[in-house]
Amino acid sequence: MKICLSTLSLIIFSTCLYAGEPEIARFHLQQAEIHVQNGSLFAAVEEYRQAIAKGVEDAEVQQQLSILLYHQGFVDEAIEVMERAVEIDPDIDYLHHELGLLYFARNRWNDALKHFFASLRINPGQTDSHYYLAQLYKRQQNLTAARLFARSAKALGHPGQDLEQAFQLKDFPNEKSIWLERDDKIYLRQILTDDRSQANAILTRIKSGEVFELFARDNSYGANRHRGGYAGGFSPRDLNPEIVSALTFVKTLSPAVIIELDAGVSIIQKMAPLNWAYIDSFSRIDQMERRQEPVVSDQQEQVVESKKATDTKDLKGEMTAAVPTMINRSAANVALGAQIDQALQIEIEKDQAQVVVAEIITPPRAVPKKRKSSRMRRWLKRGV
Repeated sequence: MKICLSTLSLIIFSTCLYAGEPEIARFHLQQAEIHVQNGSLFAAVEEYRQAIAKGVEDAEVQQQLSILLYHQGFVDEAIEVMERAVEIDPDIDYLHHELGLLYFARNRWNDALKHFFASLRINPGQTDSHYYLAQLYKRQQNLTAARLFARSAKALGHPGQDLEQAFQLKDFPNEKSIWLERDDKIYLRQILTDDRSQANAILTRIKSGEVFELFARDNSYGANRHRGGYAGGFSPRDLNPEIVSALTFVKTLSPAVIIELDAGVSIIQKMAPLNWAYIDSFSRIDQMERRQEPVVSDQQEQVVESKKATDTKDLKGEMTAAVPTMINRSAANVALGAQIDQALQIEIEKDQAQVVVAEIITPPRAVPKKRKSSRMRRWLKRGV
């Protein structure tokens, strides 16, 4: 299958380190782009490896190599490369999520759980991490955890049409939420845009079922775009009064609103941290390790194995179909209306950087409209 991909231009959010032979490394990256655009994935893999060997130390490059390896069936190698990506930059939510997916594909449930949770601790709004946690817990027969994460995935806008029926959500309408509502802080995520017309276009897409986080990552000027727009929690006195007025009396994950401030137009949605104490009470990793298989008859075992085989086949089809999306998801030139199926969300309870606080109050125009000045692109064009 031919995959069109502007590999070099998609590395937007990198904090790259380059050593060794930069001119040669740059040449290999350029060749990798050409090979991917032509559908020569094996050749692209080799060029990525050569670029890394010549001094490219970048999590996004490792990520792209991992995805290509997975797409060609080298799952274990893909895991090793994505592990390296996470080592290079452990604070990128979608790297943890994609490593979790690779572990999921290998039925390494505890490792998958660890990285889906790590993704959510960085960005609580990571939609696909919620969705795959629901799938993981369903396979472990922890149906309470499966329902709760399926419900949160649905609330975040996951496009799956089967969530209510597959997880029987209507049969358990009064289950406790995994969100931790707090009165002392306002939690939010934000997409900072050029003008009202751009904000309206993005909001229309979100309301039609596309994912907030992807628009934040690819279209926002905000410093928090790396976390899907998640900015964390703020005391109301630290926020612009218009934001406080818009979010104070609405529920978590209520529809996003547009707010015009002096420095820009923001799409803002109310969030909440995850209730990790509650989540730990029903979903700890060691509970999965201690879980015993029920005693079943030979006939029952055949039925169970048949169902597992069907589920596994369906999942492999799902993940294979998702790979081109995983590759194209980060591209700078992704069309505004492109179908998005991956997102991430989680809470890190730590002090927010002053730049983020200042941005929410009076967002700066720190990033040019076309954002062509990323460190990776400068390096490609002019060298270190």
